[in-house]
Amino acid sequence: MPLVSFGELQELKLDDNDKLRSVEDIEMDQLESGGFLVGNRHSVAHISPSLKVDILAGKESETAFRNGPGHFAYFNVVQDLLQINNGSDIIIADLNNHCIRKVERRSGLHPHVSTFVGDCNRQGYVSDPVSPADAKLTHPLKLLHIPEENIFYYLLDRVILKHNLTSNLISLMYKDLESFIGAYTILMDSQNRYMYVNHAGGVSKFDTRSANWTKVLVAGSDILPSSSQRQLVDGALLRARFSQQPTGMVWLIQDQVLLVCDYESVLRVVNLEDNDVSTICKGQHESDPKFRTGGLDKCQVNSPLTAKVIDGLIYIGDSSGSGSTRAGHILTLTYSQPKCYPPKTNGLENVLSFSPNKNEYINKDSIKFRCDNGYGVSTSYDTVTCVRALFDNGTVYGVWDKHMPVCKKTTLWKLEPKKGQRSGGTLITLTGIFSEKPQIFVAQEQVFKFTRASTQTVTFHMPQSQNGLGTVDVEVLLGILSSESYEYLPDPAVHSINRNSVISRGGFELFFKGDNFNSAYNHTLVFSSISTSVRAVTACQLGDSGSTLTCMSPDFSQFFDGKGKRSVITESVEFLILTATLLFDGKTHIRSQFDFTISNTEPTFDTFKRIMIFDLWSKTTIDVTGSNLDTSLVISDYTVYLKFVEIGTQLLCEVTRFNQTSVVCRPPLDSISIPAHSLNLIADLQVLVAGKNHTIGQVKFFSSHVDTPVRSARTSAGTIASIVVPVVVIVVSLIIAIYAYLLYKRKLPRPTILRLLKYESSCI
Repeated sequence: MPLVSFGELQELKLDDNDKLRSVEDIEMDQLESGGFLVGNRHSVAHISPSLKVDILAGKESETAFRNGPGHFAYFNVVQDLLQINNGSDIIIADLNNHCIRKVERRSGLHPHVSTFVGDCNRQGYVSDPVSPADAKLTHPLKLLHIPEENIFYYLLDRVILKHNLTSNLISLMYKDLESFIGAYTILMDSQNRYMYVNHAGGVSKFDTRSANWTKVLVAGSDILPSSSQRQLVDGALLRARFSQQPTGMVWLIQDQVLLVCDYESVLRVVNLEDNDVSTICKGQHESDPKFRTGGLDKCQVNSPLTAKVIDGLIYIGDSSGSGSTRAGHILTLTYSQPKCYPPKTNGLENVLSFSPNKNEYINKDSIKFRCDNGYGVSTSYDTVTCVRALFDNGTVYGVWDKHMPVCKKTTLWKLEPKKGQRSGGTLITLTGIFSEKPQIFVAQEQVFKFTRASTQTVTFHMPQSQNGLGTVDVEVLLGILSSESYEYLPDPAVHSINRNSVISRGGFELFFKGDNFNSAYNHTLVFSSISTSVRAVTACQLGDSGSTLTCMSPDFSQFFDGKGKRSVITESVEFLILTATLLFDGKTHIRSQFDFTISNTEPTFDTFKRIMIFDLWSKTTIDVTGSNLDTSLVISDYTVYLKFVEIGTQLLCEVTRFNQTSVVCRPPLDSISIPAHSLNLIADLQVLVAGKNHTIGQVKFFSSHVDTPVRSARTSAGTIASIVVPVVVIVVSLIIAIYAYLLYKRKLPRPTILRLLKYESSCI
C-alpha cells in the first residue's frame, strides 16, 4: 500500500512569465498572503497573488556583485533563499559570489541588499570558529534556519557550517572533499535532530547532536556513479540508484516520505517508512526536451531544480531551453497523503480536551484525550493514531487506529496484592477508571508518589505500617471515595544460607532458610562494595512453603579487570569480599545483609590418561582428582554423569564427599547392566560445575565374579545367606548319611579272604 498517491502535474500560468529565466528556489511570501518569492537565476523575483512577476532585487542581465538598493544590486546565482523576521528579511545563498546576502524589505518599496556572511568574491574554507565577516565560503548552496535554536546551517561545496546567532560565530560541522560530492539540499526532521542531505548517488543524514558528525547513508549509494552507470534504479532504499545531479528535496510527509528532484528529468519518491524508492514524471530525453503535464501515466519534468510543499501542493521549479532562450517554469503536482480529521466534540461526552488539537492529522500523528473532573478514560488507551488506508482509485486516506476513547465516572475495581510485609515496600496495583490526578490514602495518610502505568492502572509502593500487624483501608479519591482492605503481615527473617562464597563467573545456587518469606513478592539479592559503584543483582525464587529462597549467583566479572585476575577493589589476586543484601520488596530484614566472598579461581580436573577399570564386584566409588576443587564451592555445585554411548543411557554418579584435591562419587551399581554380547561396558565420565562441563575420561565397567552375562549387581548379605544356608544343610546331611553307612558296614561278618594261587611258569 503506497503512503502517498499523486494527481496531475500542471503548470502555474504566470503573467510576464518571460521574466523568469530559472527557478532555483520558491517560497511562499510571508509578507503577502498568496504571493511567492522565487530565486531567479540572477535576481530575486516576486509573484503576486494574481500571478504577476516582478523583480524584487538584482538584474537578470547582470552576473556580478554589488550591494545597495534592490534595483541597483547584482547577484551571481541566487541558489537558495529563506525568510526570517516574518518575511521582512530574505537570506540568499549567492553561489558564485561565495557569500550569503541579505535583502531587507523593511525600507518599504525599495529593498536593500547587503552581505550577511562571508567576503563576496573571495572563496575559502572555515576551520576554527569565526565571525560572519571573517568567514570564507566556497559555493554556498542551501540555507537552513532553526529559529527554536537561533541558528543557521549552511550547505557549501562538500562542507556544512553552523552559524550560531547568539554567539554570532560560524563553526565547521562537516567537511569531506573526497566523497561528499554534489550535495544540493539539506532538510531537518521534525525533532530538529537529523539533517538529511541529497548528494551525488543518494541521500544521507547527520545526527546534529553528535559531537562528531558522521554521514549515514539512507538511500542509494556512496559510490559516485560514472557516466556509464547513470541508469536510475527503483526498489529498496539502499539498493536504489540515483544520478550524479540531485537538486531539490522536500518532505511530503515529515520524517516519512521525501520527494527528490533529479536534474536528469525525473522525480524520485524516497519512502523511508516503507523502505522504497520509486520514480514519477520521468522525462524521455527527446530532441526537444520539455516538461509535459498530466497524470502519472504521461507527466514529465525537464530539469527540475527545486521542490516545495505549500498548503498541501507541491511546487516544482523547472526550466527549459538554454542561453538566451532559457526560461523558468513553476509546475504544481497534487498529492494525497493519509489525513485524519479531529473527532466531533458533540460525540465526546465528558471529554475535557484532546491535544494537539488541529484541523487535520497525517500518518502516525496521535492525539491524547483528557476527561472532565470526576471522569476517567474507560478504555485501555487514551491516545489514538492516524494510520493510512487505501480506498478506491488508489487514493490514500487516513483512519484512526482505534475508536475514540470514552470518559466515564471514576471507580476503583481492584487492589492487588491485598497483603504484604509490615515494613512496606510492596508494589500495589490499582485498576479502575481514574481521574487525571487521583488521590490515594493508606490508613488515612496520603500517598504522594504513584505512577499512572496505563489509563486504567495506578501503581505505588506500600508505606510501612504505623500500627503493627493487621488490616488497613486503602482509599482512592476519584470524585467519590472508593476503598479496599489491605493486611500487614509479619516481616521476613533470614535464619541461614548454604554458603558464603562463590566463583566469579556466576550460575551457582544460593539457598536461604527463614520465616515469612512469602510476606514479600519481590526477592532480590544485591552484591555491592563501598569502594565502587559496581553492583550485581539477581532475582530469587520463593519455595512452596514460604520459608525458603533459591537464588543463582550473577556474573561477577565486572568487579575484576579485563584479565580477570586482579580486583579493581583490592590487591588480592584470587578473592574479593562484597556485601550481599537480600531485599524483600526493596527492604532489608534480620540477617539479610552479610559479607560474601568471590573467588576468581576455577577448579581444574585431572583427566584420565588411561581408561579407568571399575570392577562392579569390588569397587563402590570413583575418585576424580584436581586442584581448587573446594574453593568457594559446596557439594551441591557438583554433578557427575556417566554417559553410556553404546546403550544411549546417562546415569548420575552421586557425589558423596569432596576436598581441595578430589571429588568422590558413587555410581548407581544396581542400574548398570553389562550387555549379553560383551564382558564390559564403557562410559564417559563428565563433571558439571554450575553449568560448566568438564570431560574427565572413560570408565570401563566389568564384574570379576560373573562368567555369564547377568546384571552385575553386588550380592547383598541377605542374598549370600539365602545361598549359603541351604548348601551347608545339604553338606551336613551328606556327611551324616555317609557316617551311618559306615557304622552299618562294621556290624556285618568280615568276608573270607581268597588267596590266589601264585602263578609259576615252567620252561620246557
